[in-house]
Amino acid sequence: MLRNLIPDFLLVIIPILLISPFLAGLTFVTRNYAREEHAFLMGDFFDAIKQNWKMFLANGVVCILLYLVLSVSIRFYYHKLMDGTLYAVALCLCIAIAFLLIFAQYYVPLMAVTFDLNLLQIYKNALIFSIIGLWRNILITVLLAALTLILYLSQIMALSLMIGIVFVLTLFFSFGMFLINFTIYPLVDKTMIQPYQNSLRGESDKKE
Repeated sequence: MLRNLIPDFLLVIIPILLISPFLAGLTFVTRNYAREEHAFLMGDFFDAIKQNWKMFLANGVVCILLYLVLSVSIRFYYHKLMDGTLYAVALCLCIAIAFLLIFAQYYVPLMAVTFDLNLLQIYKNALIFSIIGLWRNILITVLLAALTLILYLSQIMALSLMIGIVFVLTLFFSFGMFLINFTIYPLVDKTMIQPYQNSLRGESDKKE
């Protein structure tokens, strides 16, 4: 009934826009846990939302636009596969771009709550990490896909469905975000945070 009243693209757009600002708080708390630092669960969660909601909402809008463009492009080139090799190349290119953008989104929230960067700088760094952290990104994607598949299969049994609903409402997003931050933070720390800290120490030593 709901799918007859609301177009498919709105079923994607609405959740992304509603969830986007809350990812700021979720990312901040799970990032602290991932690097074994204390976090006040509710206080830090809402403080991070207040400080970053505009950037996260803007990122949500960008994700929606990219999703619409890529989904239309992939469908178009897929239906044109029999018309020539060029369409197959274009389809593969669109799929590759889609995966890179998914990988980049693993890093965007973390950098947004960790660094004082604008959205364009964050996107630039996230795209770089989507490539240099390729194996980490693939691992995260496989694990999240497996978890989603398990939840989907839980619909077969009523009891499993109830457990799945409770898990989604209470732990799915927090566990998924923790898994992402736990996996990618060491790379971000090694590539961005440690060099910056070392440069500060070097400048301090020169002044002394």
